[in-house]
Amino acid sequence: MLLALAAGISPAIAADGQKNFNTRGIGTVVCTDYLESRKSANGPDYILRSWINGYITARNELGDGTYDVAPDWQVHHIAGAVGHICGQDGTLPISTALQIFVRDMDSHKLAKKSGRLEIQDESGRVEIYVETLARIQKKLSEADLYTGSLDGQYGPQTKSAIKAFQESVGLASTGLPDARTRARLLY
Repeated sequence: MLLALAAGISPAIAADGQKNFNTRGIGTVVCTDYLESRKSANGPDYILRSWINGYITARNELGDGTYDVAPDWQVHHIAGAVGHICGQDGTLPISTALQIFVRDMDSHKLAKKSGRLEIQDESGRVEIYVETLARIQKKLSEADLYTGSLDGQYGPQTKSAIKAFQESVGLASTGLPDARTRARLLY
């Protein structure tokens, strides 16, 4: 609890009057123990991923003005981000590392429900929120790579702008708004 307060994060959305709450399961494991166990083929990563999904779902439900706190992030990417946070301070409980991730994502969350797009071509397939694609278009526009409307629709102009961005930062030039591209543009 003190670690959460020292890190400047809210330890819970719903808790008792003193902001106390009970963490259960893998959330109580200290980061150094978790990172060590990930080296094993039989490590608890699948348990962490299930716990993360439950935490994110509860956060989405209980968070004021929140539809999705981590839009377009797959659970294995969130687990990787939590692992990175754990690597910076191994004394943290996993639950605090996840709270730090959520706090850092606050400016990227979706406040309301957004449609989903499935984009597929010869280089792959991506599912993405319309709102996330509109944010990508805005960033590409600010970088003078995109001149179309910021409508969250995927067309030839958006694909071309994404390709230009990917080439400029050394990513595979597919034109798809994949996880690496989103991370470089938005986070």
